[in-house]
Amino acid sequence: MKIIILPYYKMGIIKMHAIIMYMMFSIMTMLSLLRASLSHPGRVPQYVGSMDQADWQYCDKCSHKRPPRSHHCSRCGHCVTMMDHHCPWINNCVGQDNRFAFLQLIFYTMGLSVSALAFCGSKSYKLPPCPEEYCPSDSWFVEHEHGLLVASYVMSTLMAVGITALSCGQHFSVALDVTTIESMIAKNPLDLYMSRPERPMKYRYDELCGTKNVLLWLWPCRSRLQNKQLLYDPHIV
Repeated sequence: MKIIILPYYKMGIIKMHAIIMYMMFSIMTMLSLLRASLSHPGRVPQYVGSMDQADWQYCDKCSHKRPPRSHHCSRCGHCVTMMDHHCPWINNCVGQDNRFAFLQLIFYTMGLSVSALAFCGSKSYKLPPCPEEYCPSDSWFVEHEHGLLVASYVMSTLMAVGITALSCGQHFSVALDVTTIESMIAKNPLDLYMSRPERPMKYRYDELCGTKNVLLWLWPCRSRLQNKQLLYDPHIV
């Protein structure tokens, strides 16, 4: 902000829409991070009332009954419905009820990383030198400009590459209707995909995001009704 966005905006080189886009990615990344970290991942409660449990099984680790496609998280000590994995970055499991927030976090983090990388590249290869009027030489940010740019390059590149790979893996899992844990356990994840009911791709994302409105898929500040087929209590996450 101090060595690229603000001074070059004052010079009239960087436009307001570019700043708005960068700030939007920053804010939405923080909101989706909070949502993914604090949301209920779909832990199976000890008491599930009169719900049909004909196809449920007992967990070998916690000795509680759980629905199909549930797995026990050794980190959290709970069984999670359609658990994908335990993510240390959000300190929470990724399961049926918060996977949509995790995918939002991936999307906005990728956008933020690419935006930061674009600003750094513009500073190095396209933007003219910043005059003393806007970048005083006695400023700490100007004195350490080279080091800050290198650090931003490295962090943005690593994040962009890592998040892109993670995003591809997650969306591939959604397309196959297979969680990360299931694909690790199965000898051939495609066999699991072939055993699933044939459903349109949009239906899978509707179910994952909890809404049929595509415009709301990327909005973290909304309520999401749990999957009614695996609903334990009529609560909103």
